[in-house]
Amino acid sequence: MKSQERRRIVQCMQYAVAACLAAGQTRSLCAWAVPGGADLSTSPRELWITRPQAQESARVVYWADGVLLPDCYRAINRIYRDLQANVERPIALGLLNLNYAMQRAVAQRWSPRPMVLLSGFRTPQTNRRVGGVEPSTHFTGEADDFVFAGLSIQDNFRLARLFQVGGLGLYPDRGSLHKDLGAPRVWIEYGRAASERGPGASALGR
Repeated sequence: MKSQERRRIVQCMQYAVAACLAAGQTRSLCAWAVPGGADLSTSPRELWITRPQAQESARVVYWADGVLLPDCYRAINRIYRDLQANVERPIALGLLNLNYAMQRAVAQRWSPRPMVLLSGFRTPQTNRRVGGVEPSTHFTGEADDFVFAGLSIQDNFRLARLFQVGGLGLYPDRGSLHKDLGAPRVWIEYGRAASERGPGASALGR
């Protein structure tokens, strides 16, 4: 990796730390100085998410002037809903801030693009139906299964490792990853492609 690219990634990691601190996600993070003296507690934070299974997309600024924007936050909760049960719940701000920081890194290293959301909030009933483990951080809105389209699965995994704060799972055969705000851990799971496992199979995760 070139030094300029490395500096950009490090800068985005600093944004991630500041954003997580603003959300109360201290988890042994240090309050690093942000280049340029930007105040991330008030800087706007935008998320761009697509949900292929629902044929939906959202591109919203969910945080600005130091506060969460209710209408935009509801739009995010909606796209993160359990599609099978059609139930939604508030998604953890720490997870949204983590996504924001990762999207900044992707935009600077490659080009701006949405995060493809494969699974967000999940009810216990849906979790059992798709074969997920229990208890699951999907129940509390602290996890998602995702991929950044146009990046190799290896680049997606490297990116996720740079920003890992909790659990991180890699599903090479499905071409997707899982991340959460739970206990730090890493796993790799091989198996049949999601499309071979029926409705909701792409939602498998921890």
